[in-house]
Amino acid sequence: MSEFLVNLLGERLVNSEKAEVDVHALGSELSLIGLYFGCSLNGPCKQFNASLCEFYSKFKHSSEHKDKMEIVFVSSDQDQKHWQDFLQEMQWPALPFKDRHKKMKLWNKYKVTSIPSLVFVDVNTGKVVCRNGLLVVRDDPTGLEFPWGPKPSEDSFKQYFSEMPWVAIPYSDQARRSRLNRLYGIQEGRMFPWYPRPVLELQDSNAMQLNEGPCLVLFVVMVAAEWKMDDMSDSLRDYTNLPEAVPLLTILDMSARAKYVRDVEEITAAVVEQFVSDFLSEKLNPEPI
Repeated sequence: MSEFLVNLLGERLVNSEKAEVDVHALGSELSLIGLYFGCSLNGPCKQFNASLCEFYSKFKHSSEHKDKMEIVFVSSDQDQKHWQDFLQEMQWPALPFKDRHKKMKLWNKYKVTSIPSLVFVDVNTGKVVCRNGLLVVRDDPTGLEFPWGPKPSEDSFKQYFSEMPWVAIPYSDQARRSRLNRLYGIQEGRMFPWYPRPVLELQDSNAMQLNEGPCLVLFVVMVAAEWKMDDMSDSLRDYTNLPEAVPLLTILDMSARAKYVRDVEEITAAVVEQFVSDFLSEKLNPEPI
């Protein structure tokens, strides 16, 4: 068992029967760990959980790689009974409910911005093999493409092109593709590797994430022309009874009806890091929402 995995998960997990699971007992052949981020109260998580159970059962019963992959549930539940009830539906272990610090570290380490989310990690190298495990469960239900890492570019091109009824410039003709890209202003791989953005502008499409667990929320003054002011921030302030100060650093835990507020002169990386560290260490005093 790699030292990386013990450092990542700790030495003890828990299963659906409330029994402790030694991380070292996951198996000497284990090469891939799937970190399943979810919450029992989230509708999409409940739907995905059923699909994941079916995928997991097939993989463990019929795949030649069955001993090389394991899944670990990383919950954002705030209620232990809800968490325990959800865990009973699962065939894989989970991080202990009270291990809040490690859960938050995993959310931050793998830049998880929404749930459900399934991230596959190589236990020998610590590198992320596949960030979108939801597509793996949907598109490879029998696990034939294990370990689901990126394919060579030409293989990906051939597979993609095989689905098209039209002609294409050969993959090997890099010069011609580059000329056309320059001619029409195409920027290949812009913002590659397309990781989730670490900071999101609060809007209707992502506001539901505030209900999925503790969220770091920064109130700042934006002067760029492309940023449009709306009523979202004002509504959030009113709902949570936050002061009108700007800049303002907060952590909102809607499910616990708690908020943590720090009035700062300037929001810097060091200020945010210290604030989050104090929260994870339970040094901050919550105020009711």
